Amino acid sequence: MSKLLQIIVVIVTSLILLSLASLVVMLLWNWVAVALFNAPHISFWMALGVFILIRLIVLLFTGK
Repeated sequence: MSKLLQIIVVIVTSLILLSLASLVVMLLWNWVAVALFNAPHISFWMALGVFILIRLIVLLFTGK
């Protein structure tokens, strides 16, 4: 495979995995937090923000 094609595959795969992770965060939040704590429902984009924020905090405090 050419180098450009490999880069495109990595980018597309990363976007798919990020989308799936955000979907999982959204579904878990809307299932657990709403039922237990009467928290508001969140959208996909809010879940993406929460996922990125948590990832940044973990990176900041663990260095991994």
